[in-house]
Amino acid sequence: MAIVLVSVLVCTSPAAAQNQGVEILPGDGITFFPMNWFYPGGPPVPNSDWGRAVVDPRRISEITGLPSGYLNVVTEHGWVIQNWFIDSSEMLTLDGGLPGQKGDMAAYPEYSTYYNNGHGGVPILTFPQHTICTPNPIIDIELVPLQLVSVAPVLIDFADPSGAGEEDVATTGSAPPLTPGSYNPFAPTFFFVQPDQVNIDTAINQCFPMSMANSLQGLENRYRINIPDNHTPGSFGNTLAGQLDQTSMQQGGANPTGVWFAPMMTGKFKYLADNNLNDSLVHKHQGRGYGQMVANGNFTSSGITSQDQGANITFDWICDELQK
Repeated sequence: MAIVLVSVLVCTSPAAAQNQGVEILPGDGITFFPMNWFYPGGPPVPNSDWGRAVVDPRRISEITGLPSGYLNVVTEHGWVIQNWFIDSSEMLTLDGGLPGQKGDMAAYPEYSTYYNNGHGGVPILTFPQHTICTPNPIIDIELVPLQLVSVAPVLIDFADPSGAGEEDVATTGSAPPLTPGSYNPFAPTFFFVQPDQVNIDTAINQCFPMSMANSLQGLENRYRINIPDNHTPGSFGNTLAGQLDQTSMQQGGANPTGVWFAPMMTGKFKYLADNNLNDSLVHKHQGRGYGQMVANGNFTSSGITSQDQGANITFDWICDELQK
């Protein structure tokens, strides 16, 4: 069904009050989409309460004059997107990437996030909302009349949002809360952008092989290690992700299965060893997963060892590693 979405986008300049600003024409920099869900092993979920917001940071920057800011969205159901950080300087810095990059997609053209549209089970014909962009996070938002504006009638359909290994899910999780928790502007904050990263869409159940392919391509772009396979979309073929499909023993077919956690590590190390990259990288891991879990202690396969950094994944460890 055609969906009519409605938007008003307002963004502040540094000299303006936090909740005042210049109006941006609807669809000019931000777009809202309703979402359907489809599963191979369960009934479809049309007209879900999930929504997706997509932002073009460079367009927002052009209109507002702000290199970065915080987007906040209010609908008749609540403050559904709170202090979403948008940075256009990353786009401008990474545009074009390094000379000779393979799979050069480092200049991300869009940001996206999810929200609760408050209309589960009901087709969305109008979407009244108010969006502001502030130079700093805000702890409350001005109540203003919501205006109705039509934008592109588009449905986003997600096929098979499955789990790890052979465990395909057939139910949809809860959408984000209509009103997020309170924001503490005095709490510690952290922001870091890792340069030269690549992001290519996966095939069905290819989240691990593609995430590892993205990572390896980013390492080649930054440190010039030699990754022999081209990093392009595809599965079970002569692409970087396709080779990792095979080394991690992903099962093919019309609906290929996912990959468990221990085979993920085994497949990654086999690919590296097969391509004489045994000593090119330092490997660390944290967490155990579930199903076919990674055992306690260091993990060794194909002559490569990953150093165990603990059974529980911590935010501090991830942040520290990203900055190295």
